[in-house]
Amino acid sequence: MEDKGTIKSKLTSCIIFAIFVYNIFTYLQGFYNFYINVGLVIGCIVIMKKTEEDWTRIKKEILFWLIMVSLISIALLFSSRESQILTVSKQNLHLLIAAILFQLIFHHFENIYTESIFDGLTLIIIISSLGTLIILLDDTNASRQLAGAASDDERALYYSQGVGGYGYIYFITFFNYALLSRFRKTKQTIKNLILILCFSINIVTIVRSSYSTAILFEVILIGLFVSNISKSKNASFIFLGVVFLMYFLKDYLIIFIQEISESYELSYVTKRMDQLLDAEKTDSYDSLRRAILYKQSFLEFLDKPLFGGDNYGNHSQFLDALGRFGACGLSYLAYHIHLIKNSIKSLKGINFLIFYFLFLLFASLDRIDAKEIIIGIYCIIPLIFYLYGQDNKNDIQITEKEMS
Repeated sequence: MEDKGTIKSKLTSCIIFAIFVYNIFTYLQGFYNFYINVGLVIGCIVIMKKTEEDWTRIKKEILFWLIMVSLISIALLFSSRESQILTVSKQNLHLLIAAILFQLIFHHFENIYTESIFDGLTLIIIISSLGTLIILLDDTNASRQLAGAASDDERALYYSQGVGGYGYIYFITFFNYALLSRFRKTKQTIKNLILILCFSINIVTIVRSSYSTAILFEVILIGLFVSNISKSKNASFIFLGVVFLMYFLKDYLIIFIQEISESYELSYVTKRMDQLLDAEKTDSYDSLRRAILYKQSFLEFLDKPLFGGDNYGNHSQFLDALGRFGACGLSYLAYHIHLIKNSIKSLKGINFLIFYFLFLLFASLDRIDAKEIIIGIYCIIPLIFYLYGQDNKNDIQITEKEMS
């Protein structure tokens, strides 16, 4: 008969797995309810065995989050937009959920069936990516439509078919790097085959989704992993050198990508490459829609530097924070840096610093407010790094056998 500790560990693991699935599984996105998500996290806190240190960590995370939200609320209040305070606070609550969940799981590896959780999550991602890919093979605009252009009826149809939007696509872009880290440490053949399958389906899904930024960062992240497993001591610096070389050869790369995107009918990628080529020829990026939106957010910040306004571009998470909340928006960037610091403080190796630097760069180019990205970057991926990253300080490897 199982003791109470084992039963509590299994129940806690089931709730954590349920939270991950509820936030990531594309077939559940049409049924997503924010309050259910909060309830699951509260359930996890109540059931999990906690120490005084745990409560201290939770209180610390809540305090930092409240400071950020308070400064943003001040910006809204003093710019006569107090009606937005509740909505903005609710949107940012996803960050607090990810922070608390990460702290609880990381400091209680020995009481959680982490191996089984990530095995199950990998299968969920395979199903989600495969479902998305099947639709994208017939409708290449499906995922892009969910980024904002789809009507309510179209959105409901895509959700019922399990199509992942920009949040899911961006999540698997960074998740693939963690997947490769796990592949390198896993010795079981069947698990490795499943990891390869997941990685491969994700790659094709990212390409077919036509998010050019996601495709670019996936190439860079794969290059980072290759440099990471290289035996050369200067591999990371070689990787950075290759990135700079790609920048100087960008004209040839744009033409090459343009030809490939035309061959595979990736209309959005082809359009973006055409815009980039025009920009290079005219030496002006005014034809690029995102450049216009970046400029719009920045000009709004310059016009209203203290508290911001509503005339922001809505295409860059950090520039939008400045445009929308003014100087108070710096608290938003500071809180993200705090979450990243939580993730990397026990990891050593320049590759992890580069990974999170790339994510911050990504957040400067696109939106990262989707629940999939937040729970992925600030909870799921760093936990995989701790378990399977080659540069762990503590070399944590918890298995079910050790827990029983």
